[in-house]
Amino acid sequence: MSAVGFDIGNETCFIATAKYGGIDVIDNEYSLRVTPSYVGFSEKSRDVGVSAKTKLVPNIKNTVFGFKTLLGKRFDKNLKELSYLSFNVSELPSGDFGVRVKYLNEENIFSMEQLMAMMITKLKSITENKLGTNIKESVISVPVYYTDMQRRAMLDAAEIAGIKALKLINEPTAIALSYGFYRPHLFDEPKTIIFVDFGHSSLTVTACVFTKDKLKILGNVWNTNVGGRDFDGILVKHFAQEFKNRYHLDVMSSKKAIMLLMMECESLKKQMSMNSRELELSIECFMNDVDVRGKMKRELFEKLAENLFIDIETTMKDLLSKTGLNEEDIHEIQIVGGSCRIPALKDIIYEVFGQYPLATLNQDEAVARGCALQCAFLSPTVKTKNFSIEDINPYSIEVLCHRSNVEDKIEVFPVFHRTPATKMVTFSFKTPFFLEVFYSSASCNTPEIGKFTFFDVPSEVNENNDVKIKIRMSLDIHGIFNVYSASLIIKQKESNTDNSKQLVCVPDNSKYSAESSLQSNDEDVQDVSCEELTESDAKSKEIFKYFDLKIKATVPSLTRTQMDYLIQKEQEMINVDLNEKRMADLRNIVEEYVYYSRGKLSSEVKKFLPEIEWKKFLSILQDTETWLYECENPQECEYSRRLIEMKQHVEPVLQWYAQLEDAKSALQEFQKLLESFASIMRSLPQEKRPQLSNDDMTNLEELWNHGNEYFGHWLHKLKEIRKYGDLPITAESIREEMNNYQERIQSIINKPDQDEVVAGGDSSEDIHQAPGESPEDLASNQEFKEEYKSSSEKDTMGGQSSNGK
Repeated sequence: MSAVGFDIGNETCFIATAKYGGIDVIDNEYSLRVTPSYVGFSEKSRDVGVSAKTKLVPNIKNTVFGFKTLLGKRFDKNLKELSYLSFNVSELPSGDFGVRVKYLNEENIFSMEQLMAMMITKLKSITENKLGTNIKESVISVPVYYTDMQRRAMLDAAEIAGIKALKLINEPTAIALSYGFYRPHLFDEPKTIIFVDFGHSSLTVTACVFTKDKLKILGNVWNTNVGGRDFDGILVKHFAQEFKNRYHLDVMSSKKAIMLLMMECESLKKQMSMNSRELELSIECFMNDVDVRGKMKRELFEKLAENLFIDIETTMKDLLSKTGLNEEDIHEIQIVGGSCRIPALKDIIYEVFGQYPLATLNQDEAVARGCALQCAFLSPTVKTKNFSIEDINPYSIEVLCHRSNVEDKIEVFPVFHRTPATKMVTFSFKTPFFLEVFYSSASCNTPEIGKFTFFDVPSEVNENNDVKIKIRMSLDIHGIFNVYSASLIIKQKESNTDNSKQLVCVPDNSKYSAESSLQSNDEDVQDVSCEELTESDAKSKEIFKYFDLKIKATVPSLTRTQMDYLIQKEQEMINVDLNEKRMADLRNIVEEYVYYSRGKLSSEVKKFLPEIEWKKFLSILQDTETWLYECENPQECEYSRRLIEMKQHVEPVLQWYAQLEDAKSALQEFQKLLESFASIMRSLPQEKRPQLSNDDMTNLEELWNHGNEYFGHWLHKLKEIRKYGDLPITAESIREEMNNYQERIQSIINKPDQDEVVAGGDSSEDIHQAPGESPEDLASNQEFKEEYKSSSEKDTMGGQSSNGK
């Protein structure tokens, strides 16, 4: 099983795999390492990735993007996101975002989980095609600011796509892991490093400490109102106003025009990152067939984006205040993310941290590489060196306890608490009893985590009993809050007169309060201890009874029924895509055969066919081509029938012409063999070969004449062919004759010297044509062997070799 990591960004995705002792980034079917986070819908199938983004402008209403920022968010609390979108968004009954598109000629509404699942399905397909194996598990990156609801939504999306997420890793943690794992030599002493991740939709700044074999995250801050798309938006607004004044075009009234301008502004922004001079923006037939042009300089761009730069600076200073770090504590700053190439960002980093940033990592692929490394750590089939990761929870988590008419609120996991972690909390119990869990951070616009109710309460519980409930809470490997177990503890008094020893449980009263439980470490807290009591101590002791309760978690995730339905829907769409791909492949095969056959019939083959028959063949091809462009939704059998029909008429002619060309090629090979033979014949009088008698020389001359006659005869016959019909000779016959001819020549030329036969027997070698060796190569090689043999004989006699001269 391969260790695979998926970095799913708001604009682009990357895939990395751990193999052969390193990390490789996988390229897609277009040989690109980056896959756009776009999903397009059409009348016949879906387009995901590169093909979807390519069709964005003509299919703008049915192409969805930016769903990473909408995943797991409530519609009514995130209306700001609508300004970035060009497709129809609506509120689902659950209160989440839904996208309304036209798919298979029907209107469909897809949830964000479904859209994210479609993207993961595409990444899975790319990976499987590249690695040649099925992928069932992966590590997936998520922004550090993802809430419990968003993380559950990502897990649901992965399950819909048939992927088991081994871990949802925070993007800054993945970046830090990809940096520190391969650089242990830099950390002889602990070093504090800042990572600035400036992506398409957000800015994240992270502080962490490295040692040789450990990564510890100290703190994270972020700003979801600053990203590459916001800089693009500033340019769009500037040029929209400029075009309105100059060309009288209302750009903001057309989604297609906005998207065209957004794409051009993104390209202009990237150019300004590398060039400080004034650059031109030009779009032909922009709106109403009007060509537009504008200019922008980096200096003006930075002035327009002044407020964004202020937000960036504020976010970075916020990290220092929350972690308590000073400039002298920081060893270096690393920048990653597609938007970190903006030059002004480096100046801001210098002003805040007192040093300029480095770009050691691949700014686009660092997250994916970290994901693949984390997957390798978790995979039992991949062996890695020991390296531990201590991550944190960026939000403070509070629990509101409802019992009878009383409410108690406590903080279970404070901000920057390490994860994964477990806490044992003990409450006084009175029915009805349930917990509400939420984030206390003001930066979280959807603070609700879930509601947990407990049932199967035993009948022994009543108001007179002193009852406690011990609840085990945790933050798991994905950063998701869970209540794993709950136990009732009923205290009773019982008098014991038995002289035997008794094992009873004595309460540790200091552990009964929730506050004291929260001061413990992250291991399970044991609220009671067991002791062996003597007879004198066992009288009238407190007895504790334990009852495990069942837990009902009401959390914002899909139910099993909903999940099974969406998995089935996704598989149906995959089948539609596969069928459409198969039909497209069949169409390409038929179309390619039409073009290939027409090209041959219109050029080389035309002169061999009567005009009536030639036109008949072209008519068959033309009918097929017309059918391809006019027939809607043809069946698979129709493609096969058309291809067979064309081949029945055209293929015999094309094969005949191919055989003719092959025969001519074989004659050219025979000609080269004759040329090599002629060269040997010319050298024989100068060489002393006593083993060759006069009869041998006569036989060689006869062979030479026979070869020339054979070649001339069939060359003339092939040149006389003027029309399609039976060939007078085939390439196989020519090559067979050539091999026989060559063997007869070699049997004479390679005849051993009589003295060698007497001295040591027959020393001649059988010469065979090697696979892939042409006859002329064989003749040249044999000539070289004879010359080398002659030279060796001269060296033996005291002479000097002169390379056969």
